[in-house]
Amino acid sequence: MSFDDEVADARAALDFLGARQEVGSSDLGVLGHDTGGLISMRLAAANPRVKAAVFVSTPSRPLGDVLAEDLVRFGGGSLVDQVRSSVATLQATGKAPAPETVPAGLRELSRRARRRTCRRCSRSTR
Repeated sequence: MSFDDEVADARAALDFLGARQEVGSSDLGVLGHDTGGLISMRLAAANPRVKAAVFVSTPSRPLGDVLAEDLVRFGGGSLVDQVRSSVATLQATGKAPAPETVPAGLRELSRRARRRTCRRCSRSTR
């Protein structure tokens, strides 16, 4: 799912909410957490009914820098340059790297992060 797909889904949800009888012509507000804040910004900019927007832990720096710093924090310091390179390619071409070109260490970090996240919310990745 691309970022634009996520924005489209959120826009559809906002349109659905705005069409509800209980809401009527009232002003709307949006809240986004982490990169969801970026989606909320798009919604607020495009919909004149949105009069309030709340951003919780939303990156205020280039997303590639945020991801690289997260990678260092999770113990993948040696992969930071590869991540920055992949992000630069994505920005320049608009295309994500092919899955087989993602470094094995990065794939493993992703698996560990998913397991950690799922343990926190009592879900299993198996």
